[in-house]
Formats: sequence, C-alpha cells, structure tokens
Amino acid sequence: MTCHEFEALLSSLPDAQAEAQLRTHAEQCPHCAAILAEHTALLQALSSLDDEVEMPEAFSRGWREAIRAGENAPRKAKPAWIPWTAAAAAAVFLFGGTALMRMAQPAAQSVSEAGQTGYTVSESMTRSYGLPDTLAAEPESRSAAGAASDGSTLNSAVVLRTASISLDSSRYEEDVAQILSLLEQAGGWAEYQSTTGEAIADNPEAGRYARMTLRVPVAALDDFVEQISAIGVLTAREESAEDISDSYYDVQGRLEMYQAQRDRLEELLAQAQSMTDVIEIESRLSEVQYSIESLQGSLNSWDSRAQNAT
Repeated sequence: MTCHEFEALLSSLPDAQAEAQLRTHAEQCPHCAAILAEHTALLQALSSLDDEVEMPEAFSRGWREAIRAGENAPRKAKPAWIPWTAAAAAAVFLFGGTALMRMAQPAAQSVSEAGQTGYTVSESMTRSYGLPDTLAAEPESRSAAGAASDGSTLNSAVVLRTASISLDSSRYEEDVAQILSLLEQAGGWAEYQSTTGEAIADNPEAGRYARMTLRVPVAALDDFVEQISAIGVLTAREESAEDISDSYYDVQGRLEMYQAQRDRLEELLAQAQSMTDVIEIESRLSEVQYSIESLQGSLNSWDSRAQNAT
C-alpha cells in the first residue's frame, strides 16, 4: 500500500478489514502513523462531545421550555458566513531522483451557511438556580443589541485544508535546499522530515526519498504552493478542504453555557451558609469545570489545525 492509497482508504470510512490494512501500513510508515493517530484522536474528540456531565433535571427542563418557546417566535434570517483560515501547512516528500511533495491549498470559495439559535433562560431555570431576572434576560438583550448595531451576524467558516504534490527530481540535494529556502521565505517551518534510501553509485541523485510536513502562513500559501510545484517535474497534485464550522460552533456554544453556569456557581459558593451547601456546590462546580476544560481542549485543537493545516 502506498501513502496515497493509505490516505484515500482512510477518508472512505474503512471497515474492520481496511482498518487492519491501515494499521499495518502505519507500522511501516512514520508519517502515515502520525496521520492515523491524528485522525483517530479527532474521531474520539467528536464522539465524546455528547459525553458530558448530566445536568440536573430542573436545569434541562428550563432549556427545553426556552427551546419550545422559541419555536413559535419569528424566524431570523440565517447569518452569513465568511471563509476564514489563519494559516495553512504544506507537506513535502522528496525521492532520490524523484520528489514527492504534499502541501496545503486554500479552500474552495463556496462556503456553507448555518444558523445559530439564541436561547434565553426560562423562568423555571431561574427559580431552580436562583438566577436573578437581569441575568436570565441578559442573553436576549445582548443578542438584540448586536443585531441593532450591525444588522446581521457574521461567523467565520472554520476550514481544515490539505494538499498533496508529487514531483520527480533529478537534483535531489539542490531541490531539498530550495524547498527549505522557500519555506523560510514564506515564514513557515518544518514539522516533520524523513529521508530514506541511499544514493546509487553511478547516479548519486537517484535512490533517495525525502518527506517533509511543512507549516505555511495562509497569506503566503498560494505563492508557496506554486513555487514548490515548479521544482522538478510535477507528477501529481491533490487538494482538500474540510469545513468543521457546525461542530466548532456547537462546541463553542456549549462552552459558553458551561462558563456562565460556572460563574453563577461561584457566586452561590461565596454566599453558601452551610457546609452541606458548600460541598454540594463545589461538587457541581468541579463537574462543570471538567466539561469546560474538555470543550476548550477541542476548540484549541481545531484552532491549531485550522491555522496550521497539515
């Protein structure tokens, strides 16, 4: 199995037999092993989004009432989306006599639209948790103020970008040096480098294979990709862009909800009059803090991949 076949199989929702083939190849290829590990970690992060602490029934009931009340409210226009990525990456592979290179490319110009629902705290939740009326009404007021100021909500589309470029090279040493020089000029860095094989006696430029994973700022990405493509003879070029906006903003919304709940619990803890209340509030506070750290970790991971794609 080649590295290209590995990546194609990985993206095709492999069955158990295919997963075994992927693992076998990954054991022999450090780069593909890193890709498989990152892919597995992402799937685990996505599958665990709903494995959060169970909220008290009164708290859940309050949100359900808010959602039901919102179903009868006039529908707002969906917010527009604007494409966004802060930086991207390039992966480069070089062979003795042949250069194989993988890089990040900009996402397609078309982006999907998605709406965001605004929720307010219901009266039942206010009663259950002792939230003052001003706190309960704050999310709706803040939303209304934002709509009045700019008339619409713009959210960035979070896109993970990758590209693959294969090159044949008859000047192995010079081409490797040129790639690294272009990388430095672009303000990027090498995340991974690997060289295999040996130079052939009667043809020193043949017999070697190099692989590099490079990180490149998005502002310099287009020019960098074109410059790299001109090295040697271009034999293959693949591009992809994964829009994770829905998952990203869903996690972000949950994070904000837990942060607000944490702040209120801290207020209640400061007002607690008995040791029983202190213990109960601290127990709930630790659960909420754990959820906050877990969700923030997911966002940080996605931010890193969006800003420095592989």
